[in-house]
Amino acid sequence: HLQECLQNLGYTVCAAVSRGREAVEKAAASPPDLALVDLGLEGELTGPETGERIGSRFGVPVAYLIDEAGEDLLQRAQATAPFGYVPMPFDERQLQLAILTALSLHERESRHRETETRLKRIIRKYRDLTRLLKTVFDGMSEGVVAVSEKGVPLVNNESARRMAGIYPREEDISKWPEKYGVFQPDGKTVLSADRNPLLLALKGQATDGVELFIRNELKPEGFHVSLNGRPLLGKAGVTRGAVVVLHDTTRLKQTEAQLEQTIARLQNQAQLMDTLLNSMGEGVVAMGEDGTLLFYNESGRQIGGDHPLEEDIAKWPTTYGLFQPDGETILPEELNPLLLAVKGRATDDVDLFIRNEQRPDGVYVSVTGRPLVSSPGAPKGGMVVIRDVTRVKLAEAELERTLALQQEQTRLMETTFKSISDGIVVADAEGKFLYVNPGAEQIVGMGIEDGPPDEWAGKYGVCHPDRKTPMKTEDLPLIRAIHRGESTDEEDIFIRNPKKRKGVYIRVSARPLLDKIGGIRGGVIIFRDVTRRRLAEEALARAFAQGRSEVVDTILHNIGNAINSVTTGIETVRRTLMNDPVGRRLFALAAAVREHREDWLDYIANDPQGRKVMPFIVELAESSSRRNEELMKTVDRVRDRGSHIADIVRTQKALAGPGLARKDIDLHEALSGAVRVLRDSLDQRGIQVAIDCDGAPRRIRIQESQFHQMLVNLVKNSFEAIDELAAAQGLDDTPLIRIRASAGEEFLDLEVADNGIGIGNKDTKELFSPGYTTKQSGSGLGLHSAANFVIGLGGRMQPLSEGTGKGTTMRVTLPLSAVAPHATAGAD
Repeated sequence: HLQECLQNLGYTVCAAVSRGREAVEKAAASPPDLALVDLGLEGELTGPETGERIGSRFGVPVAYLIDEAGEDLLQRAQATAPFGYVPMPFDERQLQLAILTALSLHERESRHRETETRLKRIIRKYRDLTRLLKTVFDGMSEGVVAVSEKGVPLVNNESARRMAGIYPREEDISKWPEKYGVFQPDGKTVLSADRNPLLLALKGQATDGVELFIRNELKPEGFHVSLNGRPLLGKAGVTRGAVVVLHDTTRLKQTEAQLEQTIARLQNQAQLMDTLLNSMGEGVVAMGEDGTLLFYNESGRQIGGDHPLEEDIAKWPTTYGLFQPDGETILPEELNPLLLAVKGRATDDVDLFIRNEQRPDGVYVSVTGRPLVSSPGAPKGGMVVIRDVTRVKLAEAELERTLALQQEQTRLMETTFKSISDGIVVADAEGKFLYVNPGAEQIVGMGIEDGPPDEWAGKYGVCHPDRKTPMKTEDLPLIRAIHRGESTDEEDIFIRNPKKRKGVYIRVSARPLLDKIGGIRGGVIIFRDVTRRRLAEEALARAFAQGRSEVVDTILHNIGNAINSVTTGIETVRRTLMNDPVGRRLFALAAAVREHREDWLDYIANDPQGRKVMPFIVELAESSSRRNEELMKTVDRVRDRGSHIADIVRTQKALAGPGLARKDIDLHEALSGAVRVLRDSLDQRGIQVAIDCDGAPRRIRIQESQFHQMLVNLVKNSFEAIDELAAAQGLDDTPLIRIRASAGEEFLDLEVADNGIGIGNKDTKELFSPGYTTKQSGSGLGLHSAANFVIGLGGRMQPLSEGTGKGTTMRVTLPLSAVAPHATAGAD
């Protein structure tokens, strides 16, 4: 019968079997769209077990055929999460509704989002709970006891006897409470005659919901009942007897609390569903088979345009601008999802384009349509769900363009990386190499392969610039970038390994690779072979030390240029003062005053020449002011050139003076001496200076004059950086310069830190280049000569700054072997 009904409704029956295992095997061979399982199926696999296996293994929705199933069986069935129940016997309409419900639930479950899935689970839970409560209520039996007007028992049903253990034979109704154990709700007070519903009914008085408690030898545990009493009336309205109906309220009292909770959940669910439908971003349009608009939500109006709907749905494409995705072809009737749904055909994710007077730019939409059907399966209308996918479409197009551009850029970048001579190495947070270009392996002289970071220095022969001291793992620029997020600019390193026996100097810049939230996910280094440049710099440093460097000629040339500039400026001032038209005109005015000192007021008031005196004085004052401004500009230029000459002379003295011999000096005194040289400038600016040498040796052996000049340059740069910050944005904190010296096992570190203007990234690479300066009056020689001095000792100078406005720390690192007091005087 079931198979015939399904075929009549237009469904194809994959298989009809009588055993659970056969059903599972059939479903495995050819998974159906829906499985109908007899809940009461017995055998090796019961109905719930069969439904659970088919549903969980193959993702097939299961609906149970039920007749009179006990609560235990219903709970077992419910545990398998069925998609519906078909009560037996059934008609085709019920079957059709159950199948459509199951398929619709399964489809929504597959397509809806996680939130909708959670809502369906709540709805299904409520439906199951409602069904359970209905089963409980439908299965409740009411006890009935009827007596004549004389109290003779007329009828009492089996439920009353089973419920209360009452077998009324006693004709004296007043004795029933005591004989059968009928108490007031407290379970202790025997029911009195004036409250006995049966006696009151014999008197013609109806009672409702009288709460009582019954406990007797057949029901020793007792139970609560609710009694309704009614008189039995004859045709003339005369009382002919009485009847009471007993309701066992013991379980009802237990379920009342559950029912209240269920009602509260239902109310919350209804409110939630209402909010969801009113706030959902998808448009929904439902239409009856006769073209009547059944539903049209606000999102639908916003997507397609808020205007009255044309009753003739066939005219919608022209009226409302419905096009195929190309935006030009009007949507034909046979592709209209709503028309198809009204005709009983479902559609999924149909892409359309809408453009009308309210949506002149047009919107891309994705439409899903479903027919609205009723028994015996004939369509009663249709509905569509409309999603605005304009952003998605535009994003997809932009993504395609971006991917194409990115692929082209990637190819270009990869070709560039392979072609350049600079080495590039990229590693992840664990130190695994992600990319190594050919230039890197060519510079290092060997293949760069994955290995523990602790082995990098030894494997590739990484040393400090002194060419002797192996570099520790934690000092490697790539490790510092990965582990500490530290950026490195232009740091010199020496590499010597079996493939590079003579060794190479490389200049390394490193940066951490950051993820979207600022976490370190790796690092990258870029380095180049600077052996020739480094050897040239060392040769230049030696030339500086020996007084034979061509830089001296350049410095003297600069001095000559500066002196020429000073001479030119002074000559300009001299000519201006000799050829002074303002002075001559002032003398002429003085002569006029002397000539008319007796009638001065009348002269300037009435004489034609006298009336020109006041304009002449104003114009004379303006000319004098302009002349003074020009003279001041010339004097400023002369002063700046003089300061420039002083810087050059100081540098020249440091390079060619008598201080080239090394000697033992007190480190703290040397640092203090550099501060004393600049004390007046520091005091004028209110700059505090702190010196800390606790972590350093008390004495060092070094070329005193050059060491002194290096310190003076560093301190001078610090207070000029503070001046620059004060001029740019003002000082929020007390201006401060900290000088700190500390020593490790191999190196002496000197740090001069300030809270001045700081260094931008663009400045670090050229900071030590000769002539480079960020100050209008700077010579660009101070840091260059200081760096050459440090390099000559096998050390390095490194600027550290978090950026503009955040101060600078200039770190000088010297090998202890080069400055230890026991070193041989005059050694390289």
